[in-house]
Amino acid sequence: MIAYVRRQDRSLGTPPQVWAIPVATRVEELVSRSPSGVPGSTESRGPRLSADGRFVTYRTAAPELGAAGNPWPQVVVTDRYAGTTALLSRAADGTPGSSLSTLAQISGDGRWVAFTTFADTLLAGDHNGLGDVAIARVDASAPADSDSDGLADGWERDHFGSLDATASADPDGDGQGNADEQAARTSPRHVESVLRLQISPEGVPLEVRWSGMAGVRYQLEHATHLNADSSWTPLGDPVTGYTGALRVSLPTATASGSLFLRLAAQPTP
Repeated sequence: MIAYVRRQDRSLGTPPQVWAIPVATRVEELVSRSPSGVPGSTESRGPRLSADGRFVTYRTAAPELGAAGNPWPQVVVTDRYAGTTALLSRAADGTPGSSLSTLAQISGDGRWVAFTTFADTLLAGDHNGLGDVAIARVDASAPADSDSDGLADGWERDHFGSLDATASADPDGDGQGNADEQAARTSPRHVESVLRLQISPEGVPLEVRWSGMAGVRYQLEHATHLNADSSWTPLGDPVTGYTGALRVSLPTATASGSLFLRLAAQPTP
């Protein structure tokens, strides 16, 4: 996913807007728009994406996007899968901050946004007129699945451009179906993007490694035999993912004898 800023009709007569393009489909999408699809009436800038591209945070002074009440740019977040935009630089009563909020950064899992603000109405007792760094939690609802196939509509459109994909299909042939790829936040169209365990060939304790993704909670599980009646038991605590290498050391007692491992991936709660 790529996010950027351009004017809607590429002329100087319209304000800059935030846009996004999924790399898989290359279909351009206007992000800074009202629920009815109307572009913001003033400029929007500084987009930042969550790791999966679902959430886009940026600054805007457009009243249609939640910045009504004063002329100062505010920080908002758009949930592309839900089609909603929420004001983050807001006071306790929900009104926009009394001054500029900008330089937003979003966590990989899309749950938190940090930004710089000069407003003195966001925090109690903040009257020094200086800039502060604020952090806001992003409230997210379950994404729409209009065809009830177990795949979020937004995820399907980002990766396939339509809602024709099925949960069990494996278009890239990596051994993981679309539902598994969605849960692991891997790409269903690139065979190299797959959740795969690697075990250190020697040494005690044994070490299990894999490539993690932000927004995913991993649970390593083990069994002593592999058949239809296998009983899988959690091994250690869940691991909160981030984009990068993750590893778990196996207890010495577990690493001895026959051992089968699997890794369960679920969205971060």
